[in-house]
Amino acid sequence: MTDTARLERLLKLFFGFERPEIVGFRRAVAQFKTDLPAVLKGLEPYYAAIRAAAAQIGRWCSAGANCGATRSAGLGSTRAARIHDLFAASCRAQRTQ
Repeated sequence: MTDTARLERLLKLFFGFERPEIVGFRRAVAQFKTDLPAVLKGLEPYYAAIRAAAAQIGRWCSAGANCGATRSAGLGSTRAARIHDLFAASCRAQRTQ
């Protein structure tokens, strides 16, 4: 233990070691933080449709899960109609259980 410089170097190597997968994970986290604003900006056009669909589902739920609601209930978009179909199928499945 007379060579303190070598001991210091050894300790720094030991405590500074990071597994390669951890290094990759940290790099991915940094990239995600960089990319996230652009991803959210790209999703902005869909926010209104998502809110409208969520509001429609909320109305169906507050109406006592009216499984008899029809597609003609003001569902203008194909997405909203598909969400309605999935919701109605879920209601039917719950009634048969």
